Amino acid sequence: MAEVKWIKIVTDIFDDEKMLMIESLPERDGIIVMWFKLLCLAGKQNNNGVFMFNDKIPYTDEMLSTIFRRPLNTVRLALTTFEQYGMIEIVNNTITIPKWEKHQQTESLDMYRENGRKRVAKFRQKQKEIICNVTGNVTGNVTHSECNVTVTGIDKDKEIDIEEDKEKEYKEICGKPQKHKHGEFNHVLLTDDEYSRLCDDYGPATAELYIKKVDEYCEQSGKRYKNYNLAIRNTFMGRDNVKPVKKNTDPGYDPVNGWRTDF
Repeated sequence: MAEVKWIKIVTDIFDDEKMLMIESLPERDGIIVMWFKLLCLAGKQNNNGVFMFNDKIPYTDEMLSTIFRRPLNTVRLALTTFEQYGMIEIVNNTITIPKWEKHQQTESLDMYRENGRKRVAKFRQKQKEIICNVTGNVTGNVTHSECNVTVTGIDKDKEIDIEEDKEKEYKEICGKPQKHKHGEFNHVLLTDDEYSRLCDDYGPATAELYIKKVDEYCEQSGKRYKNYNLAIRNTFMGRDNVKPVKKNTDPGYDPVNGWRTDF
């Protein structure tokens, strides 16, 4: 069986009467360490609390002394104590932890794993459906770094709708707006909203100028930014003391039509 990566330990374990009795013993620390080592070994083996070295050989006290790196006398004292308090049982010379399944709830763990596999499969299926159902003429490629939909065989009138669908699907799959490459060297990554706000706050010409500066700087220096929007605004524009424009007084801004592009 695959090993269990965790074991359940209740927070009031040291309030249990058995533990209180063990803590009154001279070798209490060594015995308690042995108990946790036994629990971890049982979880690692995942064999219903039965300690078997292989299919035919059960663990002996000498073997436990070796793998736990504890003196043989300490191991024997611990096993005797655990058996006396009903924490282990020796069945046909084999050490077992009674009711291991009940206390560790490995069936619940298996159920959780199965549910996890089903959730992952369902999510992946949803991803495929989202990408493949955009249109009959759309093929999708999803990677860790990008979520791209390649459009083939559609007329120009549908392109805007497809692009909007792509953005929506990217948000559903990746949980965040898609970023697009800007600049000659494609280093500057901005969402549509970030780019629009840059143009709205500083004007298209200034926004493009600083996108170009950041893009060229990244190409020359090899530096990359986690957030290019903040790098443009705070680092580059901040250094040059560039302030947002006053739209009503800027000659390039038309209060009705927005920023002019004919100059």
